[in-house]
Amino acid sequence: MSAKNRRNWNIFWSSVFFVLGFSVVFSLVGILLQTVLSQASYTVQEWLGRIGGVIIIFSGFS
Repeated sequence: MSAKNRRNWNIFWSSVFFVLGFSVVFSLVGILLQTVLSQASYTVQEWLGRIGGVIIIFSGFS
């Protein structure tokens, strides 16, 4: 196996594990927040959704 081919495989596997790591972390955070927010009232959930929407919109501007 050539050095370039080995380098390409290293990049590929690093990318795969990077994506898997992010997926696991965000899935766990989502599950934890869902369990916490399921105990909150509908009004609190509605406001948190609005605040999150504003944060996402401002993130899109930057």
